[in-house]
Amino acid sequence: MKELTIFDLHCDSLLYLSKNEKRTIFDSKSRCSYNQLKNGKVSVQTFAFFDEFPNETIFKKQLGLFKKLPSKHSDFYHLNKELQKDKIGCLMAIENLSLAISSQTELVKGLEFIKQIHAENPIFYVSLTWNEENRFGGGANTTIGLKEDGKKALDLFAEIGIAIDLSHASDNLAFQIISYKYKSCPTLKILASHSNTRSICSVVRNLPDEIIKEIANCKGIIGLTAIKSFIGQNFDDLTKHLRHLINIVGIDYCAIGSDFYYNKDLSKKYRKPFSDQFHKEFTNSSHFPSVLQKWQTEIQLSDSDLYKISFQNAYRFKQLLQEI
Repeated sequence: MKELTIFDLHCDSLLYLSKNEKRTIFDSKSRCSYNQLKNGKVSVQTFAFFDEFPNETIFKKQLGLFKKLPSKHSDFYHLNKELQKDKIGCLMAIENLSLAISSQTELVKGLEFIKQIHAENPIFYVSLTWNEENRFGGGANTTIGLKEDGKKALDLFAEIGIAIDLSHASDNLAFQIISYKYKSCPTLKILASHSNTRSICSVVRNLPDEIIKEIANCKGIIGLTAIKSFIGQNFDDLTKHLRHLINIVGIDYCAIGSDFYYNKDLSKKYRKPFSDQFHKEFTNSSHFPSVLQKWQTEIQLSDSDLYKISFQNAYRFKQLLQEI
């Protein structure tokens, strides 16, 4: 295997940093610290703005933390246009639009706020929901679909080049977003930043084959995640998820979205015992090379196909947004 570089579609470092001012990007318990990213050969890292209990104050705090990342180490830079060799490009994403636009905020004002942020520092993608229902639609733990406020948000995203993330969408929301794209905003780009396949591990946060195929039909990508409960009890199941994706849509739509996070930052409802968070073979960003080596050996991938999964597919998708 040639030395590869990684484009990670999702991590929760900003949640970690926002919980305590003494925390730093160098803390290994975040699972995606600076050293873990460097050892994992990560050249692009997407930082999701997220909190289980969303409000605009938290969003603004995380926005400030994201803006300051390049000042924390000279290897960090905001990836607005060109890649910088041997450095870590930082992208921002919003996991649950209610974090930035609360139920009390006038929608027009909230969407204008998103537009202003995007003009200053491009937002890579947004998910309308987290696991529950909000003003935009239904999250993964619901059966609720797309709401009118969600449609207006999609209109803006299509106009200014922000992708929509389906990883935390209910099946109904995902299908209705795809339908709305074809009907009303054909330039909208679609991905699932951190999900595995429901055929291999049957949980609601994983994608059914029908949605996987629709994402591929839209020229989107699926980022496989390191979360143990979405992989299965056997780490070898992660290879099965990748093989299944390749079998049903091909290698050009496969990517990585680790979703590394610090477990104690979640409420008791979502907090897991240590042994149930991640498989020991994939507990932090430094494990990317060994995971890729496993995939190459077990699926017999060429170096060029492995590079598509590790970096090229995600980077190509990002470049499509710049054309809007």
